[in-house]
Amino acid sequence: MAISRTKFTLEFRTEAAHRVIDTGQSVRAVASELSIEGNTLKTCSNYWMGSSSHI
Repeated sequence: MAISRTKFTLEFRTEAAHRVIDTGQSVRAVASELSIEGNTLKTCSNYWMGSSSHI
């Protein structure tokens, strides 16, 4: 039995990443609030922080 991956919308990923970037909260804290894995949020945050043209 295969495990399906949860797919998050671009809007959700953007908002979650900006919560980390704009508030200065840790990835772990924001991920916990949103009930998602920290690695998922870390990937999104790194994407937005590494590409200033997206902010």
